[in-house]
Amino acid sequence: MIGEEGITLRLALAGGRIDAVAVRSSRGSEALRLLENQHLPRAVALVPMLFSLCGQAQGAVALLAAAAAEGHDPAFAELTSGKRRVQAEALQEHLWRVLVDWPQWLEETPDMAAVGELRRGVAKTLRGGDLEWQGFRAGLETLLSGKAWAMPTRQWLEMTTLGELRHWAEEGKTVAARMIGWLLGGEGAHGASGVPCLPPDAPSLLSEVAAAMGAAPDYPRYPTWRGEPGETGALARMGRHPVLAQLLREQGNTVAARFVARLLEVAQMAIGLEREEGDWLGALRLAPGVAVGWAETARGLLVHRLEAREGRVKDYRIVAPTEWNFHPRGALAEGLTGLSVIDGEDARRKAQLLAQALDPCVACTVEVGDNA
Repeated sequence: MIGEEGITLRLALAGGRIDAVAVRSSRGSEALRLLENQHLPRAVALVPMLFSLCGQAQGAVALLAAAAAEGHDPAFAELTSGKRRVQAEALQEHLWRVLVDWPQWLEETPDMAAVGELRRGVAKTLRGGDLEWQGFRAGLETLLSGKAWAMPTRQWLEMTTLGELRHWAEEGKTVAARMIGWLLGGEGAHGASGVPCLPPDAPSLLSEVAAAMGAAPDYPRYPTWRGEPGETGALARMGRHPVLAQLLREQGNTVAARFVARLLEVAQMAIGLEREEGDWLGALRLAPGVAVGWAETARGLLVHRLEAREGRVKDYRIVAPTEWNFHPRGALAEGLTGLSVIDGEDARRKAQLLAQALDPCVACTVEVGDNA
């Protein structure tokens, strides 16, 4: 498991604004060196052990990439199982934010009983098959109907206008509603940037990303799409939903928009609605012994590129969602630069809220200083 890694945001203040943002990451690729010269089955087994978060997605992507590198097409059952694991894990990650982190912003008590119920359901699903998955979704829909929406999940998803969302939020019957109401009331109006979302149909960008991963050693740390940073995650996947699309037109890709996108995705996943474009995972063979695998995780697009020779790993590289969203010129840095703030504590709070909206997979520390 990768440890002692994190991101530090250094905010420089001047004239009542955040004048500059420096994003420093201690994340590296040292752990991936453990995979070098390993037999492919052994490497695939090791990958999920190297990561503290999204281990199911990491393992599923490694398995698909290794199969593609050897020229094998994954079986339907293998794809279905991988997709189920990736989705269950994504739901768990999303709902940790909703049930634990969101109450803390509102100075309320996290719902650890619901978290425990969720975790048991996910664990049971990961061990079981289709029936367990169907049962998990049914139980999750019931849990969300009471804990998140205060109405049936399908009824909540019938909202098509921002006005309906605002009305639901203003009623404040759940933590999720109160959080969205707080954000739409002004606390989440910052963080907009011109950084584009990655296209939701992953295969359309995989060839460029795969080529850059192989050609540039630093690309996994500083990925770009068509030469520029990109944003990935629920906002990129849910941008066409009518409620979110209206919010984006009114205020841009703010903190509030990203939190709303997370809730919309949770609701859709809970009742089994598929993404409008793309899928949750897949793989692409680039050349004999060379392949990329990918998955959409709670935090966004995860890509593995591996090269194998005579059944052993020659090179293994990963681009994780955090490297997209916390790129030095990415959505977080641009979303904070130039932002009006009252003082250093206000700057820190706004940065922490945007960081949570973009959801790094490691700890994120905010430092504030004057730009003298």
